[in-house]
Amino acid sequence: MTDWKSPAVVTAEYFALIKLYHAIWGVLIWEFVVNIGFEYSVFTGKRNFRSSFLLYLGARWCPLLCVITILVGFDPVNRINCQAFVIFVFLFSHLSLSCAEALIVLRIAAIWGLNKIAISIAAAAWLADAGSLIHVVLHGSWNEFEGVCQIANTHTTSTNIIVSFVTDLVLLALMLIGLLRWENARRKGGIWWLLYTQGLAWMIIVTVAEAPITVFILLDLNDPMNLMFQLPALVTMTIGASRVYRGLSDYVNKESDVHMSSGLPVRQLQIGSLVARSRRGSLALGTSGTLDGHMFEMDFLAPPRHQEKVTKGRENRIV
Repeated sequence: MTDWKSPAVVTAEYFALIKLYHAIWGVLIWEFVVNIGFEYSVFTGKRNFRSSFLLYLGARWCPLLCVITILVGFDPVNRINCQAFVIFVFLFSHLSLSCAEALIVLRIAAIWGLNKIAISIAAAAWLADAGSLIHVVLHGSWNEFEGVCQIANTHTTSTNIIVSFVTDLVLLALMLIGLLRWENARRKGGIWWLLYTQGLAWMIIVTVAEAPITVFILLDLNDPMNLMFQLPALVTMTIGASRVYRGLSDYVNKESDVHMSSGLPVRQLQIGSLVARSRRGSLALGTSGTLDGHMFEMDFLAPPRHQEKVTKGRENRIV
């Protein structure tokens, strides 16, 4: 039976960890470069800037900074401050996941039509995840023989990892329940179908990414094994969240181009524009140019009780 705590096994696992993290670095760089055009289109004004874009940038850039920091600690030219290395690795990784989860919270707010109960639950779950930071006490030490920084006390991240997993499951449940409330969600085609399929994809991402790290942190075999699946999970979650964001943005921009080319009076179309305002003044869901035989304008998300605010032209930018 393998003694997971023996120095020889721990050293071997650290080498495997370093190799895996270098491979993840390659995947992250590829994903970052391939999709850099989205950021460029926003910075150059080809796409409208939305406040949620800042969260998107956080979900894209923080993982990159996290991996760069990790590689600096694993491939140092000279001896470095390993405790500072550990602090920045954990800071960037947590900011990455927080931004990714915040994008999902905003989507939940849009799907539920600003329902106070749903938003309160989502916000409380997100804050609980952020607050779990205080339970983490990691230490870094310099390995003279290997010439790298080693992370110790990784078992202290168990609370944070479990809370993060539960938070993502709560957000996932809120999103899917909110979608299933609408009969259009499972009809193929349209923005509701896109949101529904993205919700299912997010469920798979959360399960595949976070279940292994939760199991291994509870087993607590050794420090490198506790860390083995954490960076892959981080990169998987942030890539998934950013792709979901871009997918909805591309869909909305495509629909906007269709409406403009057809001559329909599109006053505003943006991410989260799930509510259409009919010329009869009623609010309805949809993205096509007609609804019940009536032309409509795409508008920002607003439940019926906020219709008066809509007609006054005030904007509630959700995502």
